[in-house]
Amino acid sequence: MTVASLSISAAARDCSDIQSDQNPAAMVKKTIQAQDLIELRDFGSPDNGSGTDSPFSVSPDGRFAALQIRRARTASNDYCIALVVITLSGSRPAEYLDIGGDWIPEVYDYEGLALAQVGLPQPVVPQWSPDSKSIAYLRRDHGVTQIWRAGIGGDRAHQITFGKIDVLSFRWAADGRSLIFSRNDGLAPVLAAREEEGKRGYVYGDRFLPTDDSKPFIAAPIARGYYRVSSDGMTIIDATDGDRQLLSSAQSVEAGAPNTAYISITNQDRDVAWLAPVNSDFILSPMALHVKLADGRELACDYPECRSRLLNIWWTQDGKDVLFLRREGPAESRTGLYQWRPGDGAPKSLFRTEDLLIGCQSWRATLLCAHEASTQPRRLISIEISTGRMLSIFDPNPQFSLIQLGKVERLVWKNAAGAEIFGDLVLPADHKPGQQHPLIIVQYESRGFLRGGTGDEFPIQMFADRGYAVLSFNRPREIAYDRSFTTYADFERYNVANWADKRNVLSSLLSGIDLIARRNLVDERHIGITGFSDGSSGTRFALINSNRFSAAALGTNCGDYVSALTLVGPKSADHSGRYQYPPLSEPDWDRTKPMSLIMNAKKITAPILMQLADHEYICAIESYTALREQRRPTEMYVFPDEYHVKWQPAHRLAIYERSLDWFDFWLLGKEHNNPIRAAEYARWRDLRRQMPAAALPAAEGESVPRSDQ
Repeated sequence: MTVASLSISAAARDCSDIQSDQNPAAMVKKTIQAQDLIELRDFGSPDNGSGTDSPFSVSPDGRFAALQIRRARTASNDYCIALVVITLSGSRPAEYLDIGGDWIPEVYDYEGLALAQVGLPQPVVPQWSPDSKSIAYLRRDHGVTQIWRAGIGGDRAHQITFGKIDVLSFRWAADGRSLIFSRNDGLAPVLAAREEEGKRGYVYGDRFLPTDDSKPFIAAPIARGYYRVSSDGMTIIDATDGDRQLLSSAQSVEAGAPNTAYISITNQDRDVAWLAPVNSDFILSPMALHVKLADGRELACDYPECRSRLLNIWWTQDGKDVLFLRREGPAESRTGLYQWRPGDGAPKSLFRTEDLLIGCQSWRATLLCAHEASTQPRRLISIEISTGRMLSIFDPNPQFSLIQLGKVERLVWKNAAGAEIFGDLVLPADHKPGQQHPLIIVQYESRGFLRGGTGDEFPIQMFADRGYAVLSFNRPREIAYDRSFTTYADFERYNVANWADKRNVLSSLLSGIDLIARRNLVDERHIGITGFSDGSSGTRFALINSNRFSAAALGTNCGDYVSALTLVGPKSADHSGRYQYPPLSEPDWDRTKPMSLIMNAKKITAPILMQLADHEYICAIESYTALREQRRPTEMYVFPDEYHVKWQPAHRLAIYERSLDWFDFWLLGKEHNNPIRAAEYARWRDLRRQMPAAALPAAEGESVPRSDQ
């Protein structure tokens, strides 16, 4: 395993700096820059998923862990990718077996439509051979994803599957000398059939998602081919039925666990433990922990700690106890690790943290986890089960510790209904007692590293460096969550009746602002709010139903009345019609007004910045037009080849920097000497001059009413 054996995909691409300097002690503290956040070395899914899917793999002999790192590059608007192996004993530094390949987009089936994208990368988890000597992984070159293999001990990384069709999934065969994989063999025929249909014109209907494409999506599932390939790539044959079963068994329920099991695991004695709904009739039933011993006895963990927000389970190394993680504490802001011996009393608490743990795996007498803290980007750690002691195993970004960051404080408060909420308050590094700051709201998850909020568009620490206080707001669970619904339709109807969930979120947000204001930390005349996805719709609702906010920035628009029923396509429109909006032909303006920028354009006073993907911007056109008709300061930017989540590094850099300058301009009246921004400042000044006097922001010395819902 030497650097000399690296395989680099393109000679013109210099990715040498993807290898982190693990000894930054000689460097000095520096001010944070946009590239410090955008160009972090990442692994796994950026949205964390359920927290159970692991972004790394441990070798069968327990000596190594493997993961794939990606690093964005803003200058060239691309990514560097590397396969990294970590010696878990810590006796050797991390080794890079392969550097090369391109960013792999994650595609999925959506409502019977194939190849949908949201803009997230496909999380690539390397897979070890049974003898722990080889690693297979996916790598994308020239627009095609194939299987590659690298060996421990100098076996050069090389490609083992070829062709023009992406490999979708793969797994080592039991013999350890070959791999089983699948690919979309049926894709080419259905694409050809769609092109032939286009010659006669497409019938508009449920196949269309107008925000994504003017062509209809193809139907899911696409016919797959299954194959077995030798580990040297020299021979390939059709997979057997047994091979197919092995490839699909990774998510299967262990023998002895019920079909309703969410997670199931077996120890060396063939005892099986699982998590299953307390009541499978309810769609969001709490989970409970069960064990079935090899002698046939079934034991339930009938203690409060063993129910509700359980995340994952493992057997201890000796197979006698079950370990589990659960959300707990105020507003479920903490994660707790517990140990339970079946039939021997209540579980024992081992460890509690406000940090984020992702994809933990049992390893000897520890848990290995991907870990993030509010000021710590993702890294690989171990947690000693007997003591709860946390040890860093591999930090891909050690230099980040040298960046000067704002002060972070976890806050917990209650909204008007008495529900607990949490968030993180970030103050400038040079904050002094008694000092007030303009406030920026970033939404809507605040677990783990405080980077740019959900969607990563609003750089929290860069706002703090500019002198802002930032409330990283963790959205409360849907107001219908703890009620016993048997269908998602009933669940959604409860949430949207009189916009109950949106009102609950706004109440939670305003209560958090009031908490900070009572501490005399913020200047309430200058509060900005940001939003992406659900946070974007929450921001729209907040601007319409509260007068606390003086400027806003959106990463998605989420659509207004007409666009929510038309531009998202018939299938999604049916969903909106059932749960949110009345039919377009029979409008109910009173019902929809609390959520409509169109119907409230005249009362909006906060300037709104929209930075949107080209696959979504058409949903914003009606609200943008209505706001401009009323001379409300609104500016919209459209980024090409983007989906819901923007994936291109150059675009993220532009979004970061424009968001910062937008709030400086509208909240503080500041303009920066930046030639790139000159034309934008000229437009913004024109927008400000065109504003009706009644819509102008509060002047110095004027007070802003606290809230009204």
